[in-house]
Amino acid sequence: MSPQGAMPTQESDARKAAKTIVFADNDVLLVEAIGELLRDKGYEVHVARDGLEALLAIRKVKPDYVIL
Repeated sequence: MSPQGAMPTQESDARKAAKTIVFADNDVLLVEAIGELLRDKGYEVHVARDGLEALLAIRKVKPDYVIL
């Protein structure tokens, strides 16, 4: 139980989960470098190499953020 006596909610648990990002770029080195940086900061990163791949990833993952 929390200090105030209330049970944790799914919403509070969801806030603790890693934020999801779809990162799309056709520059392999950039994708690897920025992807690694974001993962180190605690984000769950899904990489796309082009616009179509990004669109498919967005529909599948439903990310919190999209970086193009």
